[in-house]
Amino acid sequence: TVPQHVWVIDGSGRVVRDFPVSGRTDWPRPGTYRVFSKSPASSSQQYLVTFKWMIRFAHGRAASIGFHDIPRYRGGALVHPVSGLGQALGKGGCPHLTTADAQWLYRWAGLGTKVVVVRS
Repeated sequence: TVPQHVWVIDGSGRVVRDFPVSGRTDWPRPGTYRVFSKSPASSSQQYLVTFKWMIRFAHGRAASIGFHDIPRYRGGALVHPVSGLGQALGKGGCPHLTTADAQWLYRWAGLGTKVVVVRS
């Protein structure tokens, strides 16, 4: 399988940063989206996890989909290891990043920032 990855591209088309992510292979669907909401901390009652640096860009079946750091269970354990980034992991559809990458992207991406999802 092709590794899952994000390329951050500025207004002039230059790649300013890139990093591996992990999420589902089928969701969100390929297409163009826009960042519509951000939260420094959030949670999922469905999966009983918390996460930081949420950047919402799509509407899922039950909740919003966005970039954020790797979720943690209530005891603090990661849902999956950092070494799993780049692989297809996840249940809800959100792409997971390292905490440092999620924080950087949170600061970089403003409301309305374009997000393009592609599959290879």
